[in-house]
Amino acid sequence: SESNDDFGAGQCVLQPRAQSLRISRITSLSMTMGSSKGKGKGAAGRKAKGGRGGTHPWINSQIIQASENKDVGHLMNVIMQHLPQMNLVNLSTALHRVAKMVGNDAWLQGQLRQNSSLDTLLNSVCTALNVVEATEVQPQSVSNVVWSLATLRIVHRPLLQVISLVCVSNMAQFKSFELSTTLWALAKLGSMEDSAPVDKAVFYAAATHIHNNVNDFGFRCLATTAWAFATAKQ
Repeated sequence: SESNDDFGAGQCVLQPRAQSLRISRITSLSMTMGSSKGKGKGAAGRKAKGGRGGTHPWINSQIIQASENKDVGHLMNVIMQHLPQMNLVNLSTALHRVAKMVGNDAWLQGQLRQNSSLDTLLNSVCTALNVVEATEVQPQSVSNVVWSLATLRIVHRPLLQVISLVCVSNMAQFKSFELSTTLWALAKLGSMEDSAPVDKAVFYAAATHIHNNVNDFGFRCLATTAWAFATAKQ
């Protein structure tokens, strides 16, 4: 789902309860910006340590649990705490949860973009994708990452480049929903003012894959895919 960056005058007026919630989020997010400096560097290249606190499924559960209270600052703190032990699935889950939380709030997105922790997370995702074989990357992780970038309206060129390479190399493994979501996100990112050129190789590979597996694509996936091709002018 797309967010709207344009706010009318009436939409900027917050009810007391909503204003209190937003102030709480800002405070928590600001604390994250101060506490996360120096943390998480080199995270993606490390393997998880043994024990309950270092296992990847357990880390995923901590990310999901932290996202349930709708406090993006708290969520970013939890992500930074576990970042050195995260694998690619953890990283994609973390980014996806952040995007879902702030995707419909353009103002909060702006605050998040000023948070150095977000840059650390994005760079860790990029590193993780670069250090593994493309065929070992789960398409769902790719789909989650690129959807998150589009939802947050962030054009991270190095990350998009490696995502394109993974998509082309691993196209046969994509399920219909994963592929249509990925194409939608790439097309949306390509339509932004500071966008990088859309990688035609991804759309060429996708066209062949869809043609050979069209029966696996439902109406919604085909409609999303058609929009992506039209928007990307492919």
